[in-house]
Amino acid sequence: MIIMFSACSETNIRQLEIHTMSNEKMQLGNLAEGKNIVVVFISPDCPVCINYTLTLNRLAGSFDQMHVTFYAIIPGNEYTHEEVDS
Repeated sequence: MIIMFSACSETNIRQLEIHTMSNEKMQLGNLAEGKNIVVVFISPDCPVCINYTLTLNRLAGSFDQMHVTFYAIIPGNEYTHEEVDS
């Protein structure tokens, strides 16, 4: 599967800065260094996202033996850790 990101900016997708749940800063490109990854953008208040998180968790477990890591990215900073974990 190929996922293409497109934007109106010259910023390289690998240079986008993200914050982990423990508030560590990292660049999106650092997640993929020599690894197979799946990046999914979700929202805790989106019904579609809520419905497919179980499927994503199952897929992550299935692909774990193939050394594929799944990352869920929640844009913004308006959600609490409790909202994200639920």
